[in-house]
Amino acid sequence: LKSGARAMYYYDERDIPFYYQLAKTFSIADHYHCGLLGPTYPNRMYLYAATSFGETTNNFPDLGAYPFPGNDATIFDELVKRHVDWNLFADGAPGVGVVYNTGFLNRWGDTPKKQISDFLAAAQTGTLPPVSFVDPLLGGTNEGPMGNDEHPPAQIQIGQKWMSDLVHALLASPQWPHLALFITWDEHGGYYDHVPPPAACVPDDKPPSPGPGAFDRYGVRVPLIVVSPYSKKGYVGHTVYDHTSITKFIE
Repeated sequence: LKSGARAMYYYDERDIPFYYQLAKTFSIADHYHCGLLGPTYPNRMYLYAATSFGETTNNFPDLGAYPFPGNDATIFDELVKRHVDWNLFADGAPGVGVVYNTGFLNRWGDTPKKQISDFLAAAQTGTLPPVSFVDPLLGGTNEGPMGNDEHPPAQIQIGQKWMSDLVHALLASPQWPHLALFITWDEHGGYYDHVPPPAACVPDDKPPSPGPGAFDRYGVRVPLIVVSPYSKKGYVGHTVYDHTSITKFIE
């Protein structure tokens, strides 16, 4: 697994038939990029905060200038201040921990984190909140051949089955006629792509740490599937998007 033999490998419909079926049934984007040319933490920060707070590696950001409720750090702060219900659903650590570390446990009062079983139950009863973030088992001992986050060396079929369970729960939900599920991956994991990342707008005045460089270029492409009754069947969007496009949609 560490020899480099898989560096230019790809999966097709024989390996991931469910994802191919989703793409044929709903909509995908073929120019959806990571927020920056970097690893997991800063790219997830872009999804939650539309910036990585200057970080380019897997470090927690300095949030000293973002006390709640005085200054918003992420989309979650904005949702709370606007009295919009939301939840984090994960059996392990939720992805937003890359921004707040354990601070998310008490930043907004009651902890918004629930289990995947709670997501499935809420889908069945039609009681999902207006905004939900759902994560597989992330990081640490959860990453291995039997992990469901599709992070190498995981077997991607296990993650595909996990995603299939979530999608089918939504398809059968009373809320299905009015929802949209955005399926994406935080970064590309180092695999080859023939499309060079395009230029990007700089998110703020924070220089990259560690430097040199600038936040003026997107990262490598990752998949985006939009599962929704509003999606055009088999549609492929060619507009350039990145993780902050989802943040903007929520706003």
